[in-house]
Amino acid sequence: MQLKPEQLQLHLKRNLAPIYWISGDEYLLIEETREIFYDALSQQGFTDKQSYEVTPSFNWQSFFDSTQNLSLFSEKSVVELRFHHKLKEQEKTTLIEYATHPVENNVVLMISDKIDKSTQSTKWFKQIEQKSVFMQIWPVGTTQLPHWIGQRLQRIGLTAEPAAIQLIAEQTEGNLLAVKQLIDKLQILHSKTRLTLDDVMQLTQDQTYYDIFALADSALNSNAVRSARILTKLKQTGVEPILILWTLAKEIRTLISISEQLKIHQALDMILQKYGVWDKRKPMVKNALKHHNIDTLTRLLKQASDIDRMIKGALPDNLWIRLHQLIIELCDPHHVFNC
Repeated sequence: MQLKPEQLQLHLKRNLAPIYWISGDEYLLIEETREIFYDALSQQGFTDKQSYEVTPSFNWQSFFDSTQNLSLFSEKSVVELRFHHKLKEQEKTTLIEYATHPVENNVVLMISDKIDKSTQSTKWFKQIEQKSVFMQIWPVGTTQLPHWIGQRLQRIGLTAEPAAIQLIAEQTEGNLLAVKQLIDKLQILHSKTRLTLDDVMQLTQDQTYYDIFALADSALNSNAVRSARILTKLKQTGVEPILILWTLAKEIRTLISISEQLKIHQALDMILQKYGVWDKRKPMVKNALKHHNIDTLTRLLKQASDIDRMIKGALPDNLWIRLHQLIIELCDPHHVFNC
C-alpha cells in the first residue's frame, strides 16, 4: 500500500507491515520520516537494529542471515536497507521472496532515491508493494517553500512576518537543511514567539549561509580555485559536511534531470523554469551542462553517495578530501584529482 509520510505515525499505532519503503531525494524529510518510524517502533519493543548499505556488490545472504539470527535472539527487530543504485533483477526477486515470506517479529525498512511512476507500475514493484508500505517523499517546490517554512515555525511555537518568511526562502534557495539550521538558530537566539524581518536579516548576515551557496555556484561556474578556497573556509568554521553534500548532490541531480529532458529535445529555458532554476543562476547551470553529460554526472552522484556513507560511518575514508574531489570534478569532469 502507499502512504503519505504525514500518515505514518497514526498508521504505526494501528498495525505493522513487514516492509516499509521510504523513497525520495530530500535528505532532511527522509531522515525525519525515518526518525518517526524508529520512535514508534521503539515504543512497541523493537530494540534491535541491523543496518546495511546496499551496493551492487552487496551480499544478500548476510541480509537473510541477519533476519534469521535477530529473530532467534530478540523478540522484535528492525533491519534497515539503504539502496545506492537501481535494483538489479536478482535483487528484485530477492525482495519479492522476502515480502512473500517475511520473518516473524522483524520489520524491514528500505530507503532509496526517488522511485518514478514508470517503475511503480512494473509487476515486480507491485508485488513488493502489496506486502509493504511505500512512502514517496516529494521535494518542496519554490512556490511551496514559504508555506512549508511557516508550518515549520509553527511546529516549534513560532510565527513570522510574511517578509521574514520570504527572506528565509530566498536566502536558503530550497535547501531544507539550511532552512532547518536557520530556524533552529532563530529559536535559540530569540525568546519572542513572532519573528520580524529584522530578526532574520541579522542572522542571515552570517557569511556561512552565503558560502554554502557560493560553493555550489562556484563549482557550476567551473571555478576550481575559488571552490577549494570556499570549502576550506567552511571546514574551518565548523559547517556540517552533510549540509555541503546535500547542496552539491541536489545540484547534480538537477543537472541529470535537465540533461535527460534535453535528450528529448525540449527547450533549455523551459526546462530550467520547470526545475525552479532562479534567473541569476541560469548562466552557471548552462555552463555546467556544457562541461558534463549524463555519464559524468551519474559518476558524481555515485561519489556523493559514497561520501554520504562516510558521514554515517559506513565507509572509512577522509570525507573532506572526497568532498574536495567531488567539487573539483563538478568544476571539470576531466580534472585528474590527486589525494
